[in-house]
Amino acid sequence: CVDTAAKFGSQTQDLNISLTAVGLLWNLSDYFYQNQESLRNAIIAEPKILPDLPGYKEMCTFDKLWMCLFSRLGDLCLDSRPATRKSAGQTLFSTIAAHGSLLQTQTWQAVLWQVLFPLLDKVSLESGLASTEKKF
Repeated sequence: CVDTAAKFGSQTQDLNISLTAVGLLWNLSDYFYQNQESLRNAIIAEPKILPDLPGYKEMCTFDKLWMCLFSRLGDLCLDSRPATRKSAGQTLFSTIAAHGSLLQTQTWQAVLWQVLFPLLDKVSLESGLASTEKKF
């Protein structure tokens, strides 16, 4: 579900579809928060629905769900369209602020090292390559 919404967010045919998909990722974060127990039970019953995160095999399954969401929002923060980047960035940091207290310490390390620091590196690199000329 998270991957599907993120793919809609990264499509380039229609900006409104991308922005709506980013909004849907925010709605999913609220759904995850409000339905923690039922989601934990569903993940325990079917653990293969979540990807393995390199170096974080010990991470609890519910935190893997959050990592998937944060990773996809981080990817959308690098979209070529400014509106999508801005929306994804606001959603990523709002989601972390609203629901970050649910994460275990090990997951926080993964968020920093697998999502936020790589995102900052890519933004720094891209901003250095960006044109300084204004387009009208």
